[in-house]
Amino acid sequence: MGVLKKLGDVITLSQEAYTLDDILTTFNTLEAARGKSKSPMYRFEYEGTGESKVICEELFKILGDPILLQEDPGDKTYWREYVNGSSYVRLYLSEDKECHIQIRGATTDADIYNQIKKLSIQFIETKKPTNAVFALMSGPGGLSLRSIGRIEHDLVSDNYTKDAVKGYEHIVNCLSSSDPCGRLILLQGPPGTGKSYMIRSLVSNINSIFIVVGAHMIAELSGPSILPVILGCVDSDDKKPITFILEDSDIALSHRKHGGVAELSGLLNLGDGLLGELLDIRILATTNAELLDLDPAIVRPGRMCQHIKLNPFNVKEATELYSSMVKGKTVTVRKETTLAEIYRMARADGWSPDKKDKPSDGQYL
Repeated sequence: MGVLKKLGDVITLSQEAYTLDDILTTFNTLEAARGKSKSPMYRFEYEGTGESKVICEELFKILGDPILLQEDPGDKTYWREYVNGSSYVRLYLSEDKECHIQIRGATTDADIYNQIKKLSIQFIETKKPTNAVFALMSGPGGLSLRSIGRIEHDLVSDNYTKDAVKGYEHIVNCLSSSDPCGRLILLQGPPGTGKSYMIRSLVSNINSIFIVVGAHMIAELSGPSILPVILGCVDSDDKKPITFILEDSDIALSHRKHGGVAELSGLLNLGDGLLGELLDIRILATTNAELLDLDPAIVRPGRMCQHIKLNPFNVKEATELYSSMVKGKTVTVRKETTLAEIYRMARADGWSPDKKDKPSDGQYL
């Protein structure tokens, strides 16, 4: 728990229940209530390597003592949170060989923003994350983004058909371009056919800001509250495309006669409207539906970059994949089998993934 004092008011906030946006929105609301002008919000994120002791000393000079200290001695990781009347800053330290450092937060004080920016330039060998993933959240303060991890995962081409691999390569090449052939990608297939693993690889190989949107949040994309969220993650110094990952997006893709007009409208406006073009927004949607009555507006020329259908392996393909994973053991698969089922069979027979293939901490997809 942290106690924030602002304009004579004492606000008690749980760091788990409230997001950064909630805290700063509260600050701005109090200022507005007292008749003060609302200051602009400066967001920042710096990541790289450096000396943790020096970073902590410099942040103390700017913000004072942290209000929250957490550590995991086993992993040698530490978190510190700093709050004052205008700022919220979270410091992450990992004392491994390279001493990984991440500073992220926001402030309504331009002087503090400039001091932290100067600190990062002087003391952190920065490298902006290219595979950070955020989740779109809804809280007391409205919509916000929350970091949910980073992904490093290459596509295992043997896990997919030649057509699927060809489609994947087209997506990587197209979305790495400033002028993609379309801003919408659809991955379709029953559960267990490798959609999530393909998304992990796309996140790892495309330079973009990725935002995961759950099925229950897709309708929010058509409302006015989404615009401040999008603008808040745009970095004018290093402009990256913004890619929304829509999970179980059947209702947003289906013909409007089936309902879901708000979801469809949000998807179309972001993916191909003026906002999508100016902010370079792309949409990566998934669906488990084997048969889907796509709305004509979705598939019109210039909108759909790629539509990949992922199906279970036939008997021959499944047997070959299993045999390539479990050496010295021959099994004949007797029915169409999903990728997930093949991996389950292989694990049961002694196969295990290489360490480099295991999900990293915080991996969501």
